[in-house]
Amino acid sequence: MRTGRKLRDDFRPQPSRVLVGDAGAIPYISDLPALDIIGLGGFQGLPFARATRQNVAAGIELIERLKPAERPDILAIYPSWWGDFPLWFGKRIDEVPVRGNVICGGASKVLYLPRWESLDRSEQPFSLKHGERRVDGVDMADLVSEAGHGYTLSNSSVGHVLMKLLPNPAALREDLWDAGRIVPPGVRERFTLSGLDPERQVTLILRAAPSEAVALEVAADPEIVKRADLPARDGWLEQRVELGRPGVSRLVVRLAAERAEHVLFHVWAVQPE
Repeated sequence: MRTGRKLRDDFRPQPSRVLVGDAGAIPYISDLPALDIIGLGGFQGLPFARATRQNVAAGIELIERLKPAERPDILAIYPSWWGDFPLWFGKRIDEVPVRGNVICGGASKVLYLPRWESLDRSEQPFSLKHGERRVDGVDMADLVSEAGHGYTLSNSSVGHVLMKLLPNPAALREDLWDAGRIVPPGVRERFTLSGLDPERQVTLILRAAPSEAVALEVAADPEIVKRADLPARDGWLEQRVELGRPGVSRLVVRLAAERAEHVLFHVWAVQPE
């Protein structure tokens, strides 16, 4: 309630939307629109409750889908709940100590100014060449993108979610954020890419940031089997896999590494313009 009054009375101009976590009193007292990253109340039909149960990174993937004007312009959270999220995305500006704390999530409710800029270029491959166009792509750990591309893992695996914030190779003064899934050895990722021109060459672009070298088998219908060697990289890597002309408009892709776990953050299909 004290945090809600602070947002209502002490901030000029007032924030347009506050991000909270399981804290209904803050939007009630401040009378501000809110996004509850835990998922209480919902927001534009996006599956925040399901996403943040996997990891806050999956919730950030949903924030990435929002127009910049719809994203929260202040955070009111307990930082200990959210790992690197407030460190990477927030500038601490104020806090409200919790006295006599018996049920609250930390010693203080902390207010941050958010920095969402690292999300803005995440959806585009930084390695796209002149004369190429992105036709389709699956964003791992984005539950909406995964569902839209029929993304599954074999052996009933879960694929724990992680996130990375690293310099953007196409603009080194900027950071690029993305989230992905940790896929155990021998487990296969499967998804479908659509909208392809059957008469044109298809190239897959795999975004990764491998701490150790990984050899991936890349299989696609009809009867395409390729190998992608992902070298260890202290930064973002986008590896290209040339598939030739599959002759189809929808491509079912399967990826697996037999000897090591792997994490992919995005896979795009690109074709000549």
